[in-house]
Amino acid sequence: MKFKKIIVFLTGEPASGKDTQASLLAKKLKAKKINVSKILDKFFESYKKNYLKIGKKNINIKKEKENRFSGKLVSFDLVSYLMKKEIEKNLEDKKSLIVLGGPRSLKEAKTYINLVKKNKLIYLFIYLKISEEEVFKRSLLRKRKDNLDVEEKIKIRLEFFKKYTLPAINFLKRRGEIIEINGERNVKEVHKEILKKVKEKLNL
Repeated sequence: MKFKKIIVFLTGEPASGKDTQASLLAKKLKAKKINVSKILDKFFESYKKNYLKIGKKNINIKKEKENRFSGKLVSFDLVSYLMKKEIEKNLEDKKSLIVLGGPRSLKEAKTYINLVKKNKLIYLFIYLKISEEEVFKRSLLRKRKDNLDVEEKIKIRLEFFKKYTLPAINFLKRRGEIIEINGERNVKEVHKEILKKVKEKLNL
C-alpha cells in the first residue's frame, strides 16, 4: 500500500516505547525518523561557539550541554529552533516524517502546530501513555549508554515530564490535536493501533 506524506509526532513518558514504535512506523511508511535527542547530540558535537542567538535570547551552549547529559531538559527555545530547522529541511522530500520525542514542552507544541498549519501538512500527534510504575519497571530493565536509566535520573526525567511535557500534551488535547494510546500493551498491539490511526488520518 502506498501512503501519502504525513508527519507523525510521537511523545510520551520516559520508556513508553517511543523509539521502538517510531522505528516500526518509519519502516512501514518508508518514512524518515527524526530523533530529537540525536538532533541535539549532533548539534552539541558540531557547534563550537559559546552562545547561539535565537530571537532576542542568547543561549548558553555550555550550560545546555551540561543539562543534556545530566538528565535535565535542554532549553525549549533551543529544541524548538533546531527541530523547526530540521523539519523544514525535509519538507521538500516526498518521504513522511516521524518525529520521535516531541513535543517536550508547550513552546515546542506551539512551534509544531504553527509549522504544520503554515505548510498545510497532514499530521498526527500521538501520546504513548504509561504509568509511573511502568516507567520505573521498563527503565531499570534496560541499560542505556547515556546512563539515564538509574533511579535518581528516572525521577528527574519524570518530574520534568510532569512539569513541562504534560502541559504540552494537555494543550494539544484541548485543541483535539492528539491521540492517546495505551503504551503498556505489547509492541505489536501498540503498533497496530498507531498504524490504524495513521490510516484514518490519511482516509485509507
